[in-house]
Amino acid sequence: MIICQSGGARMQEATYSLMQLAKVQAKLAQLSEAGLLYIAYLCDPTFGGITASFAMTADIIMAEPGALIGFAGPRVIRETIGRDLPEGFQTSEFLQEKGFVDFIVKRTEIKDTVSKTVNLLTAYSIAQKKFPKTASTNGIGNAFRHALWCCFIMMYCCKISSPEKALAFCKRMTDLHEELFPNKPLETKMDLHNNKIGMDYFMELLPGIHRQFFEKSFFINGLEKKMKDAKVLKNLDDDFEGFLVYLDEK
Repeated sequence: MIICQSGGARMQEATYSLMQLAKVQAKLAQLSEAGLLYIAYLCDPTFGGITASFAMTADIIMAEPGALIGFAGPRVIRETIGRDLPEGFQTSEFLQEKGFVDFIVKRTEIKDTVSKTVNLLTAYSIAQKKFPKTASTNGIGNAFRHALWCCFIMMYCCKISSPEKALAFCKRMTDLHEELFPNKPLETKMDLHNNKIGMDYFMELLPGIHRQFFEKSFFINGLEKKMKDAKVLKNLDDDFEGFLVYLDEK
C-alpha cells in the first residue's frame, strides 16, 4: 500500500524526480506480475507526476474525502481549454463519480477498510486453491467462496462491533455487490442464497466461541463439510433452506 500526497515536483528537480517515478512504477509492475495486491490512498493534495504514475495504477484506489487530485491544477486547465470547469472538478468525490477512485475513506478508517478488503480477497484465493476449476464459475467452488466471504466479513466486524450490527452490515454489503454486478436471475438467487448460508453458519458458531477468538480455519473446515451436501439449483422457485447451492453447467 502507498499513501500518496504531493503538490508536484519542483522544476529544478525535474529529471531526478521523474527517474524516481519510473523506478517506483517498475517495482509495482513486478508486484503485479507476482499477483500481489497494490492499494493506493490519495491524500489532499495529490498532483503532478504521482497522479500520472503510481497513484492511478493501483488495483484499488482509495481517497481522502474532499481531496484535490489531478495532474495540472484547475487554473492551468481552465486557461488551456478556455472554458469553465465542472463543479467539484478534481475532488475525490468527483473522481469517484467518474470511475477514477474506488472508495472515499477517512484517514481514521484506512485500517478498517483495508482489513475488510484483504479479507474479501483472501476468501477468493482460498476458494481458488481448493476448487480451482469452479471458484470462478457458477459451480461448487463459487458456492464455497460466497459463504466463506460472508463468514470472513462477519468475523472481522464482530471483533469491533456487535453480532447484530455485523450481520446487518454484511447483508447490506453483499446485497450491494449483487446490485452493482448484476447476473442472470438464477445466478443472483444462487449468490444471495449462499451468502445467507455463510452468515447463518457464523451465527450458529457464535454461541460456542467468543467472537474475539474466531479464526479463519473454523469456517473453512465447516463449509468444506457443507459442500458434500450442496444441491444443484435449477429453478427460481427451488428452496434448499440450509444447503449450499450451485449451478450445473455441464
